Amino acid sequence: MYSGKDVCKLAKQYNITFPYRKRFWPENITEEQMSFFKDTFIALNLHNADCLLPHTKLVSYPGEPKDKSNGFFIGGEDNNGIPFFAVGCGTKFDNWFPIFIHEFCHFEQWHTDSSAWVKGYFLGHDPLQLQTLWFDKKIELTKEQRKNIFNCSIKIELDCEKRAVHKIKQYNLPIDTKEYIQKANAYLYTYTMAMFSRRWRSMKTKSPYNNLDVWPNLPDTFQSDYSTIPPKIKSLYVKHVFKYNK
Repeated sequence: MYSGKDVCKLAKQYNITFPYRKRFWPENITEEQMSFFKDTFIALNLHNADCLLPHTKLVSYPGEPKDKSNGFFIGGEDNNGIPFFAVGCGTKFDNWFPIFIHEFCHFEQWHTDSSAWVKGYFLGHDPLQLQTLWFDKKIELTKEQRKNIFNCSIKIELDCEKRAVHKIKQYNLPIDTKEYIQKANAYLYTYTMAMFSRRWRSMKTKSPYNNLDVWPNLPDTFQSDYSTIPPKIKSLYVKHVFKYNK
């Protein structure tokens, strides 16, 4: 068995700053988890990625201090040629570790030039950046543009979530894959709802993948189509995530 301190020391060997704080780690790290961390550190170092792994719940996008999320990956083409990998590690390990896996899978999409990543860009633009501009009312989009841009994001994220489940099984990581898929579906359907509501969620509500009124009621298998949202699932979002604006 290993400890979180061992993981952070390993990161340092690959020129990755990963400060250790005991309360954000479990008592033990399995050999399989250690193997996964080592492989991620090797890959990130090999591609000269900037890494941000602070003791905060959220991380800010480069140059956008008010624009925060639990984690993100930015490909080199959108960051002066340097890939950027970030995860907020200032919360329970069971919360941030799945996000770490998810963001690393985005990194793999990028460095392997996966079809999901390449085709997921809308007319050469990161769809998430276009969505953010639209949320902030800095640009306007037609109904058809919104549909295309959000569908681009869904395709990228669905491929990423499937990769994450594969990683969990490949490394025998102690994560319930059915629960992971339920939470992934909660995340994917957020894009569908946001396309109509023009926001991710109400500020006073939890993200759907952390909301016990939402994710346990979602399918534990990936769906073939996320462009529409089933009425029963939609009602959960309206009630517990954000009001639906027609």
